[in-house]
Amino acid sequence: MSHRQTLLPLVAPALLSLVALGQIALTRVEGLTPWKGGGFGMFSTIDSTSARLLRLELRTDQGLVSVALPPAVRQPASELRAMPSQARLEALAHRLAALRWIIAPGGTPDRPRLLGAPATLPLPTGVDVKPAQVTALHLSLWRYDLDAAHLRLEAYKALETTLDLAPLAVATPE
Repeated sequence: MSHRQTLLPLVAPALLSLVALGQIALTRVEGLTPWKGGGFGMFSTIDSTSARLLRLELRTDQGLVSVALPPAVRQPASELRAMPSQARLEALAHRLAALRWIIAPGGTPDRPRLLGAPATLPLPTGVDVKPAQVTALHLSLWRYDLDAAHLRLEAYKALETTLDLAPLAVATPE
């Protein structure tokens, strides 16, 4: 039997082992969800991207307002949930700060509905939109952990950042 015939059956298991070790290292060191990067161990954990939540709050002249993440940041938000880091969180916060925020219909005076869109998009016409005076942006990433003693899931804040913004009228009615 040749040397090549002896080693060839070992190539696939060796490569699979390298991928598994790399994915395990990324989950331990970089916070990669076990559901990504090869998925080894994905069925043994609740720590998937869908269990990692991003919370965005804007400080406006109406107070602190919780806001849904706009579609313009869907991809970087997904990447942040898959492999969270303070640098990724801050990069996403800066992208959110660069958006044009408007007060849209459907809210109440004490709970306005804010929408964010790239400043290059035109404002909607025929709809009553007002500029939102955004003075600060707070973005946090929440994760779940199993409290084995009480057999329940508990949310905890894994990362957070706050950007203080100069009073910024981010939309102007035309």
